Amino acid sequence: MLKGLLASLRENAYASMNKDYSRTSYNGVASAIGVPVLIGGVAVGSLNLMNLRNSLDEADVVARFVARLPAAAEITDAVSAMRGG
Repeated sequence: MLKGLLASLRENAYASMNKDYSRTSYNGVASAIGVPVLIGGVAVGSLNLMNLRNSLDEADVVARFVARLPAAAEITDAVSAMRGG
């Protein structure tokens, strides 16, 4: 299962909140997408965007915001510079 999730993340360049987690932790009203912050190919963090499920579905969130999360790349560049490359 984990290998499938990681493969999906690599293919899509984002991950989304598990629906069961949303249901148990947020009564199913919230969702989220996240993009990784990678340093040398290793995930050191993520940039996440939460939304209310009744305002936007996942496809809308992905279409509207994933491409607008370049801050993850900027964070990667800044952390890499701090670490000396």
